[in-house]
Amino acid sequence: MRHTFLILAENRFGELDRLAGHFAARGVNIDTLTAAETLDPSVTWLTLTFTSDDETALALARELEPE
Repeated sequence: MRHTFLILAENRFGELDRLAGHFAARGVNIDTLTAAETLDPSVTWLTLTFTSDDETALALARELEPE
């Protein structure tokens, strides 16, 4: 099933690599990725799509939740 995640990420060196690492660790390929500026220059808006089962998508959502 195709899933879409909308993520507000810190605009810092290596953050995209960190996020992509979560997907790679679960063997999930990111199909599309769009990054956009927000009004806060320290935050980037990411929209990404990927294909996986629902269980994997839920596990990724839990991993990527802010602390």
